[in-house]
Amino acid sequence: MATIAPTAGVDAARSRLDAEIATFERFAASSRIGRARVERVERFGFVIHPPHASATQGERFDLLFIALTHGNEYAGLPVLNALCRYVDAGVLAPPSSIGFLLGNVDAARQGTRFVERDLNRTFGRAGRDTADDRRAREMEPMMMRARFCVDLHQTIEPSEAPFFVFNYEPASLQLAHAIAPDTPVVTHWGRPFSAASAGGCTSDEFIQRADGVALSIELGQKGFGLYQIAAGVRVCLDAITTVSEFVHGASLPPVDACTNPIYTWAHIVPYPDGAVRLDAGLRNFQPIRAGERLGTRDGAPLVAGTSGLLLFPKYRRSESEPKPAELYRVLRQPALSELGKGDCLIPQS
Repeated sequence: MATIAPTAGVDAARSRLDAEIATFERFAASSRIGRARVERVERFGFVIHPPHASATQGERFDLLFIALTHGNEYAGLPVLNALCRYVDAGVLAPPSSIGFLLGNVDAARQGTRFVERDLNRTFGRAGRDTADDRRAREMEPMMMRARFCVDLHQTIEPSEAPFFVFNYEPASLQLAHAIAPDTPVVTHWGRPFSAASAGGCTSDEFIQRADGVALSIELGQKGFGLYQIAAGVRVCLDAITTVSEFVHGASLPPVDACTNPIYTWAHIVPYPDGAVRLDAGLRNFQPIRAGERLGTRDGAPLVAGTSGLLLFPKYRRSESEPKPAELYRVLRQPALSELGKGDCLIPQS
C-alpha cells in the first residue's frame, strides 16, 4: 500500500498546536499576567489571582478551565490563551481566582484522543499503569481545589450546535443555565457516563465528588474551527461573570427556572460484532426514527431501535482502530421531575 504524505492542513494544525502550547507554557511560567498574580501548580496548570487577593498557596480557588482532556480536541487551548491575553492586556480584570489546566498534551502532540486509555474515563482510578493514568494523577490535585469547573471539549463528528454534558447535580444545571440559558444540556444520573470506564470517571464526575460544581461543553467538531473557539471564549467569559457574582453573594438560578433544553439517554447502543459500517454524514443531535437505517452490519441493514436525537456516532475509519465500546447513543427529553431519580435510561412516571 502506498504511503500517503501528510496534508498541508495536518501540518498547519500541528504548527498551530505547537505555537499554542508554547504560548500557554509562557503564561504558566510568568509571575504575573497583567496585574494578576500567577500561582504555578504544575507544568500545564496555573491559577491567576486578582491583585487584591491574599490567596494561600494550595487553597481552593473559584473557577477552573480545562482544555485538551482529549488530545485531538484542540479548540479549548486557544480559548484559554485568549483569556490570558485579555488579562495581560488589561481588557479582562479577573474578579476572582481562575485556574487554567491542560489535560492530555502528549496525546495532542500525537494527534490522538488519548495515549493508551481515555483520560476522561480515568480520573479517580487507582491504576497508574498507563501514561493517561499518570496524567490523571498529576491533574487531580488541582481539579480538587476548584469550586467551579468548565471542561472544554469537541465532538468527533459534526454537531448542530454547542451543548453541555455533565453528570446530573442540581448546581451543575444551575451553572449551565446561568452561563448560557439557551444552550442544550445533556445530563445523566444513576450510572456513570461510560460503563467502560473501569473504575475511572469523567472530569465533571471527579470534581463533583470533591464537592465542586462542574460541567463540560462540546463546542462542535474537533479542530481549530473559528466558530468553536469564539463559542468557547464566550462561554468562558460568561462563566467568569457568573462565578464572580456567586462568589460575591449572588445565587444561582433555581432548577425550576432553568430554560435550557434538557436531554438524557434513551438508549446506549453497544458496538456490535461483525463488519459494521455507519452511513456517511451522521451528526450529533440529528433526529432519527425507530427502524431508520443508520448503516450496515455484515452487509445487512443496521437500523435504529429507538426514536430520538442521535449522539456520539462512532465511525471506525480503519481495521487498525480499536473497536469502540459503543456505536451511538439516542437522546430523549426528560421531565424536570425525573432529574436525579433512579436510572436515567428508565423514564420515571
